[in-house]
Amino acid sequence: MIEHYRACRPIAILTLVLIVTSCQRSENRFAKRPISANELIGTWVGTDYSMKCLHEVGVRDHLNRQEHVLVLRADGTCAIRTTFGVPPRPYNPAVYRSYDHDCFWRLEPWETAYRHRQTLRLTLPDPDRHAEFNLADENGQLFIWQYATDPDAWLYLELQKT
Repeated sequence: MIEHYRACRPIAILTLVLIVTSCQRSENRFAKRPISANELIGTWVGTDYSMKCLHEVGVRDHLNRQEHVLVLRADGTCAIRTTFGVPPRPYNPAVYRSYDHDCFWRLEPWETAYRHRQTLRLTLPDPDRHAEFNLADENGQLFIWQYATDPDAWLYLELQKT
């Protein structure tokens, strides 16, 4: 019996290692510091990486960076022209549509048990009502982003300030 246990132990360990390493994990690209509303005011344009990600999730139109613009104004109003899923749902593919709307925006803190992160919430005309974006501060450059699909895929719709 002990010999059988010793023979099965390496197989069990290898199986456990394969299971654990095959699981992907969403990249933690949330801003590590509080972002002020004043830092967000301005014009944001889609990134090259964002265009690649949109293509990869099946979007075939509007893959030019200049077709993805978000203007955030100090008075809380905004204008958005882009293609994205509203609202994105983790682990559930969004239906991508094009938007060209005036909107309102506000910065909302979102605290969870394991991290502090902020959300940029846009209020759009019906029927969509709202969209939420995350914030990233990577090498001194701010990004407004949301997952383009399953978070484990590391694909994003992201906008960079011009």
